[in-house]
Amino acid sequence: MRRVVITGLGAVTPLGASLSRTWRGIVTGKSGLVSTPDTEEYRAIPSRVAGLVPTESRQSLTEPVPKNEAEDSKASLKDLLWNADEWLSGADQRRMAKYTQYSIAAADMALADAGWNPKPGSIGAQDTGVCLGSGIGNFKEIYDTSITYHKGGYKKVSPLFVPKLLINLAAGHISMRHSFLGPNHSVSTACTTGAHSIGDAARFIAFGDATVMVAGGSESCIHP
Repeated sequence: MRRVVITGLGAVTPLGASLSRTWRGIVTGKSGLVSTPDTEEYRAIPSRVAGLVPTESRQSLTEPVPKNEAEDSKASLKDLLWNADEWLSGADQRRMAKYTQYSIAAADMALADAGWNPKPGSIGAQDTGVCLGSGIGNFKEIYDTSITYHKGGYKKVSPLFVPKLLINLAAGHISMRHSFLGPNHSVSTACTTGAHSIGDAARFIAFGDATVMVAGGSESCIHP
């Protein structure tokens, strides 16, 4: 069997929208848990704490930008706050559920960190695969569609609903974005999804099915 090593990392988490910000939060003992939005639908729920990816609209609930940082404030906020426009076109955002958008960004970070950018059709692209899954995906998409169906019937349901709902589409979009032709694999095993994905990816490489694998998990299921 071939030896497997990790060459690049990427992350979009409640600690920040980048690997550097997430790692800084981990080593300093910062918690990614915050209060849920103070809106009517959340007020009826006894538990009002969740791990939410920080966004511009939630900036007041995230850590302030340290004044002693050498980087300027805008760069630091970009490092902290999630902004889909930095990673995806408007059309792509409409086609992808939130957990898939997070996956795309984290995968791009990991590939850049690894310095891996094979040309489409090359041996490198053919030998690169993706193993990435999700426990639930995007619960908001399911809820909103059920309300739409209840109010207007099936004709009002978006034709993109099922493609956005499929757990394997996160891995699929990463492969299509980078023209990877290696194994494309997804698992859905609740909280162990990411760990299982990394393990499966390692086995793909160890047994010679791929040379490089993008591996991990993504979720966007916080909803009242």
